[in-house]
Amino acid sequence: MNDADYKLYQEIMNALSYRSFVKVNTAVANYVFSLKEPNIRGSRKDTFEKLRPILNRWRDEFRRLKKEMEEENG
Repeated sequence: MNDADYKLYQEIMNALSYRSFVKVNTAVANYVFSLKEPNIRGSRKDTFEKLRPILNRWRDEFRRLKKEMEEENG
């Protein structure tokens, strides 16, 4: 994760209401860690789509680290 990605992520997420933040944050976690496409609509989906390029990088990094850990642990 680089600083520019993190700052942009925070900027976008901070603009959300608390309720939308929780929904989008859950969608982000499921997308990055469980590889599940989100089931959200409206402005929440728009927000997620703005974040998707960052999330794809994070997901790729997570997969790489997970693979390395699995190889190290046998």
